[in-house]
Amino acid sequence: MMKGKVGLLGASALALALLGALAFWGPAAIWPGPGGAARPGWSVVQPPHDVNALAQYRGRIWAGGRDGVAVLDIRDGTVLALPDGTPAMGYVKALLVDRAGRLWVGHRTGLARFDGTGWLQIEASASIAPGPVTALVETGDGRILVGGEAGLAVVTGTGFEPVGIPSERAGAVLSLFEDSRARLWVGLTSASLGGLMVQDADGWRALGRADGLAHLRVNHIAEDGSGALWLATGFGERGGACRLDDPEALGGWRCIGAADGLASDMVRLVFEDRHGQLWFGTEFDGAAVVFGGQSQRLSPADGLSGYELKAMLEDSDGNLWLGSDKGLTRIDAAHSRLAGPGAARSTQGSGE
Repeated sequence: MMKGKVGLLGASALALALLGALAFWGPAAIWPGPGGAARPGWSVVQPPHDVNALAQYRGRIWAGGRDGVAVLDIRDGTVLALPDGTPAMGYVKALLVDRAGRLWVGHRTGLARFDGTGWLQIEASASIAPGPVTALVETGDGRILVGGEAGLAVVTGTGFEPVGIPSERAGAVLSLFEDSRARLWVGLTSASLGGLMVQDADGWRALGRADGLAHLRVNHIAEDGSGALWLATGFGERGGACRLDDPEALGGWRCIGAADGLASDMVRLVFEDRHGQLWFGTEFDGAAVVFGGQSQRLSPADGLSGYELKAMLEDSDGNLWLGSDKGLTRIDAAHSRLAGPGAARSTQGSGE
């Protein structure tokens, strides 16, 4: 495993083109890594011991994972008591705060909704969409869409109604996203028959390797501040982070991986923070943070709680929360800029 490795994302012209919107600085000062030194403002929070999803709700941080949900103090990560009546939930993989101010929790046996005073539970069948819940999104028209191991569904009162997608791509859903153009993106799980589905006013379109995807398992979908769309794709040791610069050119995805400065080819998530830093989480190799055409790789030796980075959140105070298979890393807002002017440095230098 590599720790604190620093390099320019200049391994290929493709990498520079993909990240050009981040204001590539050229061969400026190399971004110092921590070299194993302590990072001020970074702390590992345990419990929870496994985190798949994060949300801020009513001034507190909610973390969902294998053991259910945990509520934490936004100031320091102290674990707080759960609200009265919180149902038993296992393998929480999705959290969503909707525009009506309600918290939705997607878990192994269905969906739970908390309105600040009480809970509503919606049970899911294992074989009828959505099945065990893996993803949630609220659309612009107020629908709550639910992705799961049995497909895609919409919440209807106290139940689910399956949403049909083209049969050749029907199956387990791993990620959901609605972009700034009100298009729905559905990431599928199969490494052989999966890929990406997009729905707009003209209907559904299936995207795959011929459109530039590095892998057909789409783990996460995001949109950065420039309007470019990102996919985190892969399984095992294969995959990549794929970017679509032109939102109208759906077949124009371009991808980067370990050769371009990421921690591995398999990418679990893509997250842009308020500084414009892009975080790329992996399953086995920690994370890479990219800014200004430079990258830094991070591992538990550098302050991460675990190697498998599965969820990220920037709270209303600017603190970063990173969820992994070993708990949480909390990064204080004052130390969340890792590169560029005003970047936080290790208390012990770069370790060189």
